[in-house]
Amino acid sequence: MKARVIGLLAGCTLIAGLGAALLLFPGWRSGDDDALRGLIESGRLTEASERAKDLVVARPGAPSAWRWSATCHRLAGRLEQAAEALDRALGLERDISDDLVAERALLRATGGDLEGTRGFLRAWAASHPGDAWQAELALAKGCLMRFRGQQALHHLDRWVEAAPGNPFALAERGKAKAWLMAYQEAARDLEASLSAGGPAERDTRSTLARCLLETSQPGRAMEYLWPLLEGEGAEPGEIRLGVLCSLELGDQEGAERLLGRLLKIPAGKPDEVARDGLLEARVEMARGEQADWARVESLLGRVTAQAPGDHEALFLWIRALRKAGREGEAARAEERLAKLEAAYARIQRIQRGEMDKAPLNPALHAEVGALLESVGNRAEALGWYRSALAIDPGHAEAARGAARLGRAGGSAVPGSPAPK
Repeated sequence: MKARVIGLLAGCTLIAGLGAALLLFPGWRSGDDDALRGLIESGRLTEASERAKDLVVARPGAPSAWRWSATCHRLAGRLEQAAEALDRALGLERDISDDLVAERALLRATGGDLEGTRGFLRAWAASHPGDAWQAELALAKGCLMRFRGQQALHHLDRWVEAAPGNPFALAERGKAKAWLMAYQEAARDLEASLSAGGPAERDTRSTLARCLLETSQPGRAMEYLWPLLEGEGAEPGEIRLGVLCSLELGDQEGAERLLGRLLKIPAGKPDEVARDGLLEARVEMARGEQADWARVESLLGRVTAQAPGDHEALFLWIRALRKAGREGEAARAEERLAKLEAAYARIQRIQRGEMDKAPLNPALHAEVGALLESVGNRAEALGWYRSALAIDPGHAEAARGAARLGRAGGSAVPGSPAPK
């Protein structure tokens, strides 16, 4: 049954056969269905996810319950969970319903399969204008996955224009602009979303705080961040932002207090461990003459070993080495830093310019992989080599790189990695 759905979506002629009968949401709606639709359309994804979870428990044999779960996971960016929930819905359907076909297309587009779904979703959106925003959002997220930033903004602009003042649309466009490092524009959209009575999702507030911090407004950033930090349920990323804001504001005591909370949270992934070590070093360095530079050097030495491509950690480690009088090591680290800066400058030109013009050029993907490998970011490099091979299975450089890093024990989820 699953294979049949995938096969149906492979061509662009499917929409002609479905016509106006294709619906994303079931023709009949219970009170739960109406409530979920309302929560989703207003961008209250956290509440919608909780409601969908309850619905699955209450109606485990209902395909629509699992489809709601898939929709919530997809909109929140949890694509693996979305695929699992959609598989459950497909397994319970006697006949493939049109809403499940549409949900599969939306999921594939969100995951970056633009060529296989764009035509279908355009036709579907034209015949279902009330749900057209879902197509625009899915295609926008797929464009970001494939580093097509301007195309992503085009889709989000269409949504905002069709629903002016919609807090969900403004929040999603703001997050996309933040991803593209257009922090001032992103902050305007995110603030407008909250002012419009937005759902105040945690990631909207934290993304706004990050944008304000990036534009040298730590005080305003902390205003938006503080409600998330007051309770016990603050997430590690929010606490990290709080530490950075406190440091920028010169609030050493506040930074140390937040860092203490962060370090009590069980260790996460290696990159998160490295990030926390860098923060710990920065808080210690902020003590000035009272700083324990031996501890700083030790912390940063571990971070640069765990995350050899971390520019900030390497820069600060050089300073710590010089404080310790280890000029030879500092000079060698400076050579590494120069190489790192050159590699990331080239990666930025590719990701923020050339890839928008030629997103399916496997040579660009392979070049990013080679640059990342050259500075020690093996997991990300492997992801880019695999991305090049997904476009051109015969690309020799990407194949050699993937084989080399595979033998070395590198790991990454297939497809384009998150941007630096």
